[in-house]
Amino acid sequence: MNNAGTIVAGGLVASDLDALQRPISLNVTAVTRLAGAGVPRFVAEGNGAIINLSSVLALAPEIFPGLYAATKAFVLAFSQSLQAERGRAAATCRRCCRVSRAPRSGTMPVATRTPYPG
Repeated sequence: MNNAGTIVAGGLVASDLDALQRPISLNVTAVTRLAGAGVPRFVAEGNGAIINLSSVLALAPEIFPGLYAATKAFVLAFSQSLQAERGRAAATCRRCCRVSRAPRSGTMPVATRTPYPG
């Protein structure tokens, strides 16, 4: 399960490029590398699951401008492409978009179950 995410305050103009690399490394690179490490085993064994936690901001980046929404859009698209790449099988790829009910309050996951094949 990938539940990692980080943010840089401000948008592109307000941040230095080195600071912007940190959320890309965690929210994009780490998701890709973890999936790449797990998928071969899942395929070999014929089962397993990848659960990537995204954000509703992946679907509405104008609500919270900046890099965070873009990286979470990657998580969502990457999860969908894993499903499409592998078709139907015993293992699964799940993608969840967290929806904040109010600032700093609890969250409600919205999940879709998609097959991840061997």
